[in-house]
Amino acid sequence: MSVCKFLRRFLPLKYGIGRGFVVDRHGNTAGDDIITYDQELYPTLRFLDSDNQFAQKEQIPVEVVYAYIEAKIDA
Repeated sequence: MSVCKFLRRFLPLKYGIGRGFVVDRHGNTAGDDIITYDQELYPTLRFLDSDNQFAQKEQIPVEVVYAYIEAKIDA
């Protein structure tokens, strides 16, 4: 979630940032990490002032996805 917060500080608000899955038109899903997408075309309902705003996983249509970022935790 630190990566999401970092990206939110630097990317324009046009770019949504979330965690979850990319979904195609057939319902196939891929991924389970950080997604940047066009927030103007696909607005989501998240509480932007919440500390846990990136905890909720979403399903984002592939048509609005700009990037998928796979993040690993170093143990």
